[in-house]
Amino acid sequence: MRSLPCDGPPRYDGAMTSPDSGALQPAVASPNPASPNPSSPNPSSPDALRLLPVRTATAGDLDALDAVEQACFPPAEAASRDTLAARIAVYPDCFWLLEGIEPEGIEPEGAESTSIEQTPSGDADRAHRGNTPTLLSFVNGMATDEPHLRDEMYDDPSLHSPDGAWQMIFGVDTHPAFRRRGYAGMVLRRVIDDARSHGRRGLVLTCKDRLVHYYASFGFVDEGMSDSTHGGVAWHEMRLTFESNDERIAGMTDSTISGRITPTADAPTPSAFSGTTNSPAPASPSPALSAAFPDLASSSPALSAAFPDLASPSPAPSATGNAQPGATSGGKLVVAFICTHNSCRSQIAEALASEYARTGRPGFDRFTFVSAGTSLKDTINPDAQRLMLDQYGIDMSARGQHPKLISDIPRPDIAISMGCGVRCPFIGRPFDDDWELDDPTGHPDEEFLAIMDAIDQRVRAIPATYGR
Repeated sequence: MRSLPCDGPPRYDGAMTSPDSGALQPAVASPNPASPNPSSPNPSSPDALRLLPVRTATAGDLDALDAVEQACFPPAEAASRDTLAARIAVYPDCFWLLEGIEPEGIEPEGAESTSIEQTPSGDADRAHRGNTPTLLSFVNGMATDEPHLRDEMYDDPSLHSPDGAWQMIFGVDTHPAFRRRGYAGMVLRRVIDDARSHGRRGLVLTCKDRLVHYYASFGFVDEGMSDSTHGGVAWHEMRLTFESNDERIAGMTDSTISGRITPTADAPTPSAFSGTTNSPAPASPSPALSAAFPDLASSSPALSAAFPDLASPSPAPSATGNAQPGATSGGKLVVAFICTHNSCRSQIAEALASEYARTGRPGFDRFTFVSAGTSLKDTINPDAQRLMLDQYGIDMSARGQHPKLISDIPRPDIAISMGCGVRCPFIGRPFDDDWELDDPTGHPDEEFLAIMDAIDQRVRAIPATYGR
């Protein structure tokens, strides 16, 4: 199957790679009404779940994986139970599972619990208050030296090569009851990190037209239509390539494999944060460039011109914003939470993250947190201010928070979209993550608090996700 968000290969929340409407994940197939409904907490209460660390699969996970797979995709696109079992038997470490545990006393209405076999790595959490973890989202796919995803790979696990150059993504599945909470993105980001750590060249997935923009936000490049006809559907093949230092120095332009575009000295780079166009030449190498290529003295204008992202061009006059990452962060990484109006979700994220940094929560001292938008409201959402003060004791207005334009903040090292789909503003670079959270504006306090809790969970994961 393909990667796509809840609607067919590739899946995001189903067998193919597809987004789960709440996390960064591949395309997903449309829920299958006839599919079994695995156990899940009240979908309107994300705060009822405690997320467990992403882990790999065991044979005991088959029931839960099959239930989520069938719930995410129609029969023509979903992997069969036998296929999932065969994959787990050959490459269990190429399954990534995200689970959640319900607090004591919460029992999902009309749902039978899904049994998941305990593993040594999860015994403590699985025994938590006697509750069984619920599978929320998972990603799976084989590794191979072949550069393109073929239909045969879905059903033939023997094609897997443990040290293969490319990590294929067959599906990013998020159960329908848990979408739009960012879970798919959490899992997909872990998959990308693991592929990089394993020394692979990159990852490959397929998806439908409407999901191309979603995967692009993770750095995947659309290479056009795939030869795959899985499920009788036309798929885009997308690739995320990790470039080595040697490849960058050589100016590698293998467009037939990676589909990437090599930067040129005469291609200006727009910057949404400076309000100007930064021309890569003339430029002098930055500390990052010198550190990355110590053998090429720091005075190589040719190298700087070839890689403008690593160069430090003389800043053009600008009345707004800072053109360089971390310009006012004192050497810390700047994390920017972005949404359209910068009045609610992004402000909540900034307030929580800044509070954790202020109070010394481990790992948060490495970051500076800001938020911004493109079409501002006059003030921060009154309900957000009221509930943040009531629930967390944070007075956002008293701490100087206010709606800001993207051009008003330092250029971020890490840019996170709060969830705006195709309406997400272009910020001059891909987003590092998309939390895909619904806007709670105008909704009852219960729904507002659920979104606030989901934001809090993701904020608390930032040091582990981006610490470097």
